[in-house]
Amino acid sequence: MSKYFTSLLLVFCLSQVLYSQEYHHSEKKILDHLTTPTINKGRIRIYQDSRLDSLMSKHKIEAQSNLEITENVAYVVGRGYRIQIFSGNNQRESKNQAYAMEQEIKERMPKLDTYVTFNQPFWKLRVGNFRTYEEAQAMLRNIKKEFPSWKEMFISNDVVKYPIRRY
Repeated sequence: MSKYFTSLLLVFCLSQVLYSQEYHHSEKKILDHLTTPTINKGRIRIYQDSRLDSLMSKHKIEAQSNLEITENVAYVVGRGYRIQIFSGNNQRESKNQAYAMEQEIKERMPKLDTYVTFNQPFWKLRVGNFRTYEEAQAMLRNIKKEFPSWKEMFISNDVVKYPIRRY
């Protein structure tokens, strides 16, 4: 009898745990759900500043704008790290040198993304899309081994893109 009662109690407890973790998907907003009148329950009124709605919609727009889809891959754009390989301010020479160095990197490390930018008066070559400083540091060591004559390389904060899904 004791085993029967224990097993019955165990089944009851497990069913309560599973029921409490059940996911109810609803398209309603939380405020709509709270303010909907129900029988035998109290009424809830929520007073909030109208600026809150505008802030929430602004946040939603920013979150959607961080998603970028190119070449059948979805990316999230966010803060991260890149390795700066070159920076120079001589207009003609720096541009040519940045593109020449980019070509060398693409030949030896084809999977590494490269970015040549011009922020007046500097031409810069940066590589990679790293989430953590440690990832960037490991790649920097590899690049220094591959290109020992390039001396002025360092890790910089940048806006990078992370792949999240392939289509």
